[in-house]
Amino acid sequence: FLAKGKELIGCYPDMGDNEVDENLLETRDLIFYKNNENARETHLEMEEGSYAVFYPHDVHIYLELHLLNH
Repeated sequence: FLAKGKELIGCYPDMGDNEVDENLLETRDLIFYKNNENARETHLEMEEGSYAVFYPHDVHIYLELHLLNH
């Protein structure tokens, strides 16, 4: 849920080909992956009051709004 402002989120399904950069599952329930050039990433433009649901097999990351080319 985005309470205020705008946010861009990149996401794609984990197909098992992601290389782990940092594994923080034990302490923060979080994994960072190295950039995956083969990922078929989708961009979600979030606005105030919108929400997104991610499942365990969904890789997702916050992106800057200016990174999205229209």
